[in-house]
Amino acid sequence: MIIERLRLVNFRNYGDLNLDLGKGINLFLGKNGQGKTNLLEALYFLSLAESPRVSRQVDLIKWGEEGFVVEAAGQESGLEYTFIAGFEGNRTSYRLNGKEIPLLKVPGRLPTAFFSPDDLFLLKGPPSGRRNYLDRLLFQANPQYRFYHQRYGRIITQRNNLLRQWQGGLRRQEELTPWNQELVSIGSRLIKERLLFLKKLAVFVRKIHRELSGYAENAELIYRSTIPLNNAAPALEEISQAFNAVIVTSLGQEIARGSTLFGPHRDDLSVLLEGRDLRSFGSQGQQRTAVLALKFAEAEFLKSELEKDPVLLLDDVFSELDQVRQNQMRRLLPEVGQVLITSADQTPFPTEFLQGATVFHIESGRLSQRTHPTVPAMAPSLRGGEDARS
Repeated sequence: MIIERLRLVNFRNYGDLNLDLGKGINLFLGKNGQGKTNLLEALYFLSLAESPRVSRQVDLIKWGEEGFVVEAAGQESGLEYTFIAGFEGNRTSYRLNGKEIPLLKVPGRLPTAFFSPDDLFLLKGPPSGRRNYLDRLLFQANPQYRFYHQRYGRIITQRNNLLRQWQGGLRRQEELTPWNQELVSIGSRLIKERLLFLKKLAVFVRKIHRELSGYAENAELIYRSTIPLNNAAPALEEISQAFNAVIVTSLGQEIARGSTLFGPHRDDLSVLLEGRDLRSFGSQGQQRTAVLALKFAEAEFLKSELEKDPVLLLDDVFSELDQVRQNQMRRLLPEVGQVLITSADQTPFPTEFLQGATVFHIESGRLSQRTHPTVPAMAPSLRGGEDARS
């Protein structure tokens, strides 16, 4: 997918911005707080109908306004596409080529891979971050997965409520039975999909990691399930049987804690380097190389699954990388299709890189395009004239 035009209306600090994008690398330069990240967030919102930064859509509305709209026009394989997402009156709507579609069917229509500085701590951080990485990628690759994920979340909420009420003697055991059945049924599906996904993703991770490490190290992905599984590719029935056995034996522990302690909401992902868990044994440099491999593998995976080139969104990542890894990333970028990069500093980008990119500058709340990196930024000249005014 190539996004040719992007429009933001009352989104974050943008009142009405019209922006023409280049087909390859698009670089947005400017000091912090000017709205660079907001541009990437807007495209991500068109991709998943949610923000990678906040959970409430109302937080995306420009101050003093009642709603926002994000629009994009692009093409894929010679076909034209328009995407329009809006939020007003506590309701999110989405239109694809002029036709409204359910939000559950949005992921995968405009695939993106988003990379922020926080991702560099993906391996060192809590398991929830790694589960979120798996889930958001699967939302795009498999529309059914998001449906089951949301359903599973509701099951966990209801079951936990019953467990806490049981602590006080307000509930009987048989009331939990149907929720246990739902937990096992839907939870097993999520685990199965994650295992199938990781098997495919691991192929891209191994290839890209070897390139990044100079063919010196081998990376491996391991799914750490709270449900004991006998092999790396169990059948759905095997997962369900193991899950059910755990639910039966752990009931007393879960009642005491008032919480569901086993299932995909408690699982984790490990990255091994030459058989050793990077979270515990890897250096900071090794961990960051592995994260780079994960994010570039994400783009390759989406391309293979959806038969569409995802748009790669890189938010100020270069500033967090050493010179070696900056070079590694620049070398990979031309191979992944359309890219949007934000940076507060032009230093990581040599002249030959800038000459092959579409370069924008954000200063004092306004965007302008540079025709050549050695020429000062032009006066605001984007269609619509705006804008990043607060």
